[in-house]
Amino acid sequence: MGRHKKRRRKDHFPPANPSSMQQQQQISSQQQTSPTVTHRQTFAHWEGPLPPPGALQQFNEVIPNGAERVMVLCEKQSSHRQELERKVIDSRIANMKRGQIFALLVAVLTLLVAGCCAYIGQPVVALAIVGIDLVSLATVFIYGSHAQRKELKERREAK
Repeated sequence: MGRHKKRRRKDHFPPANPSSMQQQQQISSQQQTSPTVTHRQTFAHWEGPLPPPGALQQFNEVIPNGAERVMVLCEKQSSHRQELERKVIDSRIANMKRGQIFALLVAVLTLLVAGCCAYIGQPVVALAIVGIDLVSLATVFIYGSHAQRKELKERREAK
């Protein structure tokens, strides 16, 4: 196999001159000093769909037409939100109309049944049917109004 050469290490000692020893200590202390590392983090926060003008300018510096792209994104998001709100409002209006129509049908049918009961000679039954109908319709109306007020109050508090 191959030959391995052993090398002897010869230690060299510095000269005994005190001034050269001080110079070497200064050099070694400078070498031991680690470089200073500075870390800086910046956080930006804004409320609303649009960033402040300075951030838009920075978007332009990083991405070509960055501010324009952000504006288009905000416009799309705004129109999407408005469309959803419009659908929710239209749906609620349709539900209210449907509820009113069903309440009218229930009231008319109940009056017809009560009239039939009164015609055949059962006035107590007719009165009970009309009373139950009025109480149930009033309860549904009051509960719906209360739920609507509660929902509006929760929305105002959420803002």
